[in-house]
Amino acid sequence: MTKDEFFALGWSDSVLQQLTELEGKVKAFSASRTPEGDLKVQAWTELPKTWDSHMVYIPAISRTQQALLLIDSGWSAYRACKVVGLSQAAVSRARKRREGRSTCPSCGQLMKS
Repeated sequence: MTKDEFFALGWSDSVLQQLTELEGKVKAFSASRTPEGDLKVQAWTELPKTWDSHMVYIPAISRTQQALLLIDSGWSAYRACKVVGLSQAAVSRARKRREGRSTCPSCGQLMKS
């Protein structure tokens, strides 16, 4: 999910302000709906092994890197691509490009060799 999509889910002004303040301090946000239909947000300082929601926003990295992080945390490629809005072909190419190369531990970008 992009930042604009995540922030447009219907948050109150006070929650939007808190999300904006936390954006540079956390690794990811996830959102879910309560049984009553209200939105609930979780902020993650580390990427979780499993996600409780399909509404996920990971700040400051590309959608491809978001998909790769979700796949690395156990999601299927299909589900990760659906959530971030990419084709499986794009993610497959990115996975092949990073084979045998080192990646940045914080953002997952390929390091220059």
